[in-house]
Amino acid sequence: MSTVIRLLVVATLGAAAWKAYAVRERLGSGEPDPAVRQSLREALDAIPLDLPEAGYRGSRVELSAELVASSGADRCVAVDYTGRDGREVRLYVAGSVGNEENFHAPSYCMPSQGWEILEQTTVPFDAYPVATESPRMRRLLLQYGDQRMLVYYWFQAGDRVADHEYWIRWVRFLDLFRNVPFRPALIVCLYVPVVRDVEATEKVAGEFLNAVAPRLQHALAAGD
Repeated sequence: MSTVIRLLVVATLGAAAWKAYAVRERLGSGEPDPAVRQSLREALDAIPLDLPEAGYRGSRVELSAELVASSGADRCVAVDYTGRDGREVRLYVAGSVGNEENFHAPSYCMPSQGWEILEQTTVPFDAYPVATESPRMRRLLLQYGDQRMLVYYWFQAGDRVADHEYWIRWVRFLDLFRNVPFRPALIVCLYVPVVRDVEATEKVAGEFLNAVAPRLQHALAAGD
C-alpha cells in the first residue's frame, strides 16, 4: 500500500471517527435547540379550526399535561370538526423535537382502550405533495361494541412522509450525522366514526382530508 493511500485511509477513518463523536455529542447534549421547540409550537398553533369552504367548524380539545406526556410527544393538538350534516371528524397532530420520539400510534393505543382492529392496511398518501417517493399512510378499521371507526395516520419530518415511525428515527439520525438542524417529528391522525357503511365513511374522510390538506400542509411547514 502506497504512502498516499495509507494517508487517505487514515484521513477517512479519522473523519468518520470524528463524525461519530460529533453525533454522540449531539445526542447527549440534552435540551434541543429552543428554535426547534418554537417551530413545533408554531406548526401546531397553525392547525386550522374552521373550514368554511367545506362546511366544517372545529373546536380545540383540551388535552391534559399528563395525556400529552403519556402520548410520547412534546406537544400535541386535537381538533373536533363538525360538518353541515352533523358528521364529526377529529384531527390529531403531535410532535417531538428530540431524537427519542416514541409516538403512541393508533394501532397501539386504540386496542389498549378496548378497540378491536378489524383491518390494518397502508394506502397511498396524496393529500399534498411531499418529497417522499410513493408515500403511504396507515388505514385502520376499528370496532368497539357496536361502534366502528376509520383511522388514517402518517408520520412526517419536513416534507417527507412515511407510514411507520422507524423511518422518522432514521431520517432524524441522518440529519444528526449531516449536522442538519433538528426538525420536529410529527404524527398526524384522522379519526372518522363510521356512519351507515365503511365505503360512505371513506368518502367522507377523503373529502375532509382534501379540504384540510392545503392549510394543514402550510401549518406543518411552519415546523420545518
